[in-house]
Amino acid sequence: SQWLEDRNAYHTAYSLPTWTNTFLFKDCRYTGTEPCGSPCEIEGQHGPDHGGELHPEIQWLKSIYPSFTYSRKIAGIPAGSPYQVYYQLDEREKDLLRPIPEGTKFVRHVGGIDFGTSEGHLSTLVVIGIAENGAAWVRDCKDTAQLRDNGDVDWLDRTRDFLKHEYNCWLWGIDPLERWAARSYKAEAVSGSAGSRDARIALVQTRLNYGKLFFDINGPGVNSLFQEMRRVHRKKLKSGEIVLDRTDDDRTAALEDAIRFKRPEEEQR
Repeated sequence: SQWLEDRNAYHTAYSLPTWTNTFLFKDCRYTGTEPCGSPCEIEGQHGPDHGGELHPEIQWLKSIYPSFTYSRKIAGIPAGSPYQVYYQLDEREKDLLRPIPEGTKFVRHVGGIDFGTSEGHLSTLVVIGIAENGAAWVRDCKDTAQLRDNGDVDWLDRTRDFLKHEYNCWLWGIDPLERWAARSYKAEAVSGSAGSRDARIALVQTRLNYGKLFFDINGPGVNSLFQEMRRVHRKKLKSGEIVLDRTDDDRTAALEDAIRFKRPEEEQR
């Protein structure tokens, strides 16, 4: 992406959309095994007018992909950060963000807390349900986005008590840097091998890769969490080091604190 923006005599790069392949997408008469679904099939006007990005197959791909994925995968537009953390959410949005299947039974619930005190740093609570098949479903996400004080401990107390009884959720994880809050809210600081942020990110990525983490589209605040996770990324410093950008990731951090808790049978493996 750097060479796209800085072309010179020594290096350059170009980004080409899929439809520049004129052998496949010259006009709508070339649609593989599928008939052209455009009006021209009836009007008898097949031709280049329905080629390029207007080609039926390209239009079909545009209809099934989220705009971000379409831009990157089909249109050849290097949108977003090259260091996206949870790329799975863009690639499989419709599979990951959907209603909980009818008849799903949960064996337990776990929660995560990310406590915020500064401006722009939300306090967030996330509840995850573990189903009988081992899949984790994000069911609820509460935050202080609508409050003046992100560090409102009374709100945190009330909200956590509500979630505890609403989901029978008694096990909570919190960032290891907030051990004082862990004692106050009877939560367990995520420590040891799962204590670092990178380690918790790896746990979430593993569940995503193996189809063991989903997001209830009907869950309160869950879509906001999902959309935030899509934006979480790393950045490259002038020194060349690539680090996590901690901007607007409070909901995500709470989910990572919750997902650290495994099912009892997994802890024994």
